Amino acid sequence: MRGVTEGSSISSSWQPVTSQQFSARAEASSEKNLSLDDHFEGPFLFMGMKGNLNNNQNKKMKTLSVRKPIHRSRFRRALLLIGPALVIVAALTAVSARATPASPSGPPAAPPYLMTEFILSPLPGNKATFDEIDLYSRWDINPSPDITYFWKARVDTKGESDLYVVRNTFDPGATTGWHTHPGPSLITVTVGTITAYDGDDPSCTPHLYSANSTFIDPGGGHVHLLRNESGATAVTVAVQLVPAGFARRIDKPNPGYCLGIN
Repeated sequence: MRGVTEGSSISSSWQPVTSQQFSARAEASSEKNLSLDDHFEGPFLFMGMKGNLNNNQNKKMKTLSVRKPIHRSRFRRALLLIGPALVIVAALTAVSARATPASPSGPPAAPPYLMTEFILSPLPGNKATFDEIDLYSRWDINPSPDITYFWKARVDTKGESDLYVVRNTFDPGATTGWHTHPGPSLITVTVGTITAYDGDDPSCTPHLYSANSTFIDPGGGHVHLLRNESGATAVTVAVQLVPAGFARRIDKPNPGYCLGIN
């Protein structure tokens, strides 16, 4: 008996076989449909036999001994092919979902800077707290006697509210990052020009507001971003009403409509 291995030496567990055992094993092996996709554990073993077989028969008669055949399905092959791609997509998605904070307020971070001042800063928490508001006001004075209630206002809140008055000073290129507020903001541009983007706008249309302009952020989950895309300093003042005790600002990831704008 002499054995020849492919890729590794023969384990000591392999035992010589008789001519009858060899013939039975060869017949069993020939009945197996071994495809290119079949994978096996253990080495391939080719056994040459001595005895009643002549040299020519000895060369022709070889048997393949296999341990634990593993058949891989088409689904498994497809999964192995697309698995790495899925991992890459998941990684890119995780990166794009990160929050986009505002520009730093000053050194040691690098510019551009966004300086935020709270006008009510002498008060605890830089805010004033109001009880529930149920307010309706109107003014009837008008040059035309045929028009009444030409101005009116209604504020109706449930629960206490925190009031903030915030001044933001933007260096050229500074940004608020994508964010939202729990409540509304009344915003006035006092210096320079500010560009606003709405997170729910598929066209990512920029809205420019120059000094003396005003606009409203409805809050309540509406995601937006303000940037100074001019070459000069810009300043805004915002009056904000939010539920008492809640964070005034909540950072958000880029909503996906404005890639590259953060």
